[in-house]
Amino acid sequence: MQLAITGRDQRLIALQERWDGLRQTRAAIAAGDYAAAMRTGLVCRKLRTVGGAKNARVVEEYEINTPLIEALNSVEKRAAIETGQEQENFNLTGQISSKAIALSKVMTIPELEELERKMLAVMEEEKKVGKVGRGSEMNGRRIGLGCRANPAARRISTT
Repeated sequence: MQLAITGRDQRLIALQERWDGLRQTRAAIAAGDYAAAMRTGLVCRKLRTVGGAKNARVVEEYEINTPLIEALNSVEKRAAIETGQEQENFNLTGQISSKAIALSKVMTIPELEELERKMLAVMEEEKKVGKVGRGSEMNGRRIGLGCRANPAARRISTT
């Protein structure tokens, strides 16, 4: 199914139209032509009452329809993410070691899960034996992790 929103060019055209509309709005408001600003579809007119009960009067206010613009941008961004044309941004909080980041770059999720399984097994064994130290030993061998991209960098020593 071909949808207009899934096309990057279509989204760029929509952004260009919004940008043009905002520029037209700016020019219209500067000229005092609020009707032209409203015709862009990006400006709302609001009526507000100001003053006390005896001096109350209605004032017209014109403002950019920011929620509409943000909603359009959000829908278009979601479409780009769903079609794989953009990636969703997210922030991680907490402290992540550089070693963990390096591992995530060179190992697949199944490889990381297998590594975690092995590490948990070693730690459980160490608890049973009563040894907890820096580095892990399994069957008398010390296990050190090297770079996954270079299998020769993995090391197992019998020290």
